[in-house]
Amino acid sequence: MTSTGSIDWSSAAAGHRVLVVCTGNVCRSPYLAAMLSLRLAERGRDSVVVGSAGTGALVGEPIAAPMRRILADAGAETAGAARQIDRSMLEQADLVITADRAHRSAVVQLAPGALRRTFTARQAARLLTTVEMLPSPDEGPAKRLAALLAAGRGQHGPSAGSSDDVPDPWGGTDDLYAACVRTMEPPLVALADALARL
Repeated sequence: MTSTGSIDWSSAAAGHRVLVVCTGNVCRSPYLAAMLSLRLAERGRDSVVVGSAGTGALVGEPIAAPMRRILADAGAETAGAARQIDRSMLEQADLVITADRAHRSAVVQLAPGALRRTFTARQAARLLTTVEMLPSPDEGPAKRLAALLAAGRGQHGPSAGSSDDVPDPWGGTDDLYAACVRTMEPPLVALADALARL
């Protein structure tokens, strides 16, 4: 998360762009984006560029203080300001990961062409258990992962309802933020592993 405007995809090759979306872009999406970037860099996959935005962004606001502390403790990026999603971001992203089903719906409403590459974080983790991770030399890792997840969604039906959602800790206690992070950890691990392998 580097600005209140568009995401700078200039350093990302085609197939290497991931966008993470939540509501205010101050809790869940910046956490997932920063941690995914960190874990990919640790695996030598820093060619994948991860950005974040919100469906109702608190434009210009920093990451919420409890989430900033958690990110700092993990050694992840804590700078940046909330930005609002727009059609251009969604059209450029090769993979869109949302915090919950409402965000996924908002993404698809704004950019219908993003349907096949948009998943909630928990849905993506669930679908990753059903697909064979075969790399493709013709696609970047984000684009390839979106295609594999879309195939998995087609074979295994609709989402698992609210279990595909990550609860919003905004305005809550430090314990709520910690619980949110624990909920995001399995999808984060699954996504980082998949993107690193493709």
